[in-house]
Amino acid sequence: MKRTHHNHCERSQSLWDEPRRGVAISGIKIFIARLLCQLLRFFFVQKGLASLAMGILFFLLPLNTHAADNGALTDFINANSAYREGKYLQAIQGYHNILAAGFESGPVYYNLANAHFKNKELGKAIVNYERANRIMPRDRDLIANYKFALSDVVGRTEYSKNLFERTWTSHNRFYSTNEMILITVLLLIMAAFCHLAGLYWQRQYLRIGTILFALLFVIFVIGLQIKIDLERDAGIVMTAVPARFEPTDKATVYFELPQGQAVKELGKEGDWLKVERPDGKIGWVPAVSIERI
Repeated sequence: MKRTHHNHCERSQSLWDEPRRGVAISGIKIFIARLLCQLLRFFFVQKGLASLAMGILFFLLPLNTHAADNGALTDFINANSAYREGKYLQAIQGYHNILAAGFESGPVYYNLANAHFKNKELGKAIVNYERANRIMPRDRDLIANYKFALSDVVGRTEYSKNLFERTWTSHNRFYSTNEMILITVLLLIMAAFCHLAGLYWQRQYLRIGTILFALLFVIFVIGLQIKIDLERDAGIVMTAVPARFEPTDKATVYFELPQGQAVKELGKEGDWLKVERPDGKIGWVPAVSIERI
């Protein structure tokens, strides 16, 4: 039976018809709060403790980061209301106003992506789902909507991965970049502590701990470097476009890129971008057809 978007909306109506609640807050505040929350979740696995710690952190921060900017908060509330009323262009403008003011959060990108999807702008929806995913990679609603949006990309090319590559990719995508930085630093501290303590107490378990933490540290460093490299050059096709052998309209078309296709940017020449498809094919496309994540 042919799957339709209407059926998906019936199954997941709460995901699409109700914008995510949250407050747009400054980047540094998000960074600090997220690191503290994730640290507590890793060690205590209790959301209550994490939320309490985040609240204490907000209270202790200086006045200029004590609360979200009133204008951004107003835009967020108004954009959510517009979304509920089906005024998707108005909602999109409201979320963009928040981002233009220097505020960002996972819920803002998530709501913006949903609004673009409802407004039949698949490329813009996918690029903002990806941005939201980089901030809150384990959010179930986000993952569900993102996967559904990707399924609407006709002719999408994916890289064929073996078991090791799939496992490595899943590991890297499970954490945000900030979380990986935090974990990497903690592993380095623990390895150093076990090593120094082992020099003093000469215990076998401290030597084992040093080796274990050092190994995990290396794994996370490699994963973090790969993640940063991939995220830095990633882009999404905004409108279906042919990729050519050379950066000119007169060049022969090599392959087609559908709206919503993920690509890697390799270089730029004038108004043209050199991009690579997940299957390794490389071509030139107009720069305006690609939006960097």
